[in-house]
Amino acid sequence: MGDAAGKSPDGLQLLDLQQLPLNQYIHIGRTRFRVIGVMEKQGGSFLRGPNFDRQIYIPITS
Repeated sequence: MGDAAGKSPDGLQLLDLQQLPLNQYIHIGRTRFRVIGVMEKQGGSFLRGPNFDRQIYIPITS
């Protein structure tokens, strides 16, 4: 079981979630993570850099 996952706004859509799952568990593959927060929407980059709104952040120690 993972300790925590921080999600971006579009990360909810990537996982097909309808509501904020704060303090609940999600599964990514066969690993379970507890959601500890959702980051503010940042938007895409002018030069087509990475879209940080579609990210899910998981600590290395998980």
